[in-house]
Amino acid sequence: MKYIILCIIILFPFLIFANRYHNRADQLWNQAERLRIQKKYPEAIEKYKQSARAEKRSRNIRNKEFIAKINRIALLYNKMRKFKRSLRYYKISVKASRKFSETIEEMKALKNVAYIYYKINKLKQSIRFNKLSLRIAKRLGKKDMQAYILNRIGRVYRITRDYKLSLKYYKQALIIIRRMGREYNKAIMLSNIGTVYFFSKKYNDAIDYFLRALDIDKKLKREKDMSIDYSNLGTVYIAVGNFGKGFSYFQTALAIDKRLGLKSNIAARMNKIGDIYSFMRPKKA
Repeated sequence: MKYIILCIIILFPFLIFANRYHNRADQLWNQAERLRIQKKYPEAIEKYKQSARAEKRSRNIRNKEFIAKINRIALLYNKMRKFKRSLRYYKISVKASRKFSETIEEMKALKNVAYIYYKINKLKQSIRFNKLSLRIAKRLGKKDMQAYILNRIGRVYRITRDYKLSLKYYKQALIIIRRMGREYNKAIMLSNIGTVYFFSKKYNDAIDYFLRALDIDKKLKREKDMSIDYSNLGTVYIAVGNFGKGFSYFQTALAIDKRLGLKSNIAARMNKIGDIYSFMRPKKA
């Protein structure tokens, strides 16, 4: 009993000290959140930084709370298009996650670093950090995250025109999504694969995958995605010189866009239809 009382006496100042900084960190966090919702990002960032400093001064740092503050700072810098600063804080998040053995947070932070590298067009670094994140996702058995990262890697390889590797990663993502029964995500992946085949000039394969994506979007009654599918099919048929079929698909896409009031899509479809008219117009002798 005396031992317990002694421990309480010794620990009491420590607990009071820790709670004081935790309370201050929480107050600053709440202020930062209100500023973020109001889109006052510079002011919010400063409050998040103060909150992180208060958390760090505590002798009993709450790991996930500290990482969350760092991630918020990185996120807002990203929204402000200050990508170098965003990258810096996401990398701090990676280090903190490793230090505190927060493996899931490390996986997410690595993914976010990869995304910022993608946005600043440093694609090799983007692939590298995505693969580091993917390795953790596989080790943890996080199927959702695996499919998400595989899709991102596929997209980066597509941009670098490494279509073989792009297809490899897209198809790995598709396998996982099929097993999970995610029909909407399956349609997206089929469309992504179709796009790679289109850029590879494998037009029959592109048509096949776009039609499969369209079939799912029809079943799910996702009209906005159906418009994209019809437009993709129209683009392929124009590429192979079948302007009549291309025109038909773009007209169908345009009808959907008008019904949904998608102004930017309407303009894009009408431009394509105008291009088709110019191709189909008889040439003067």
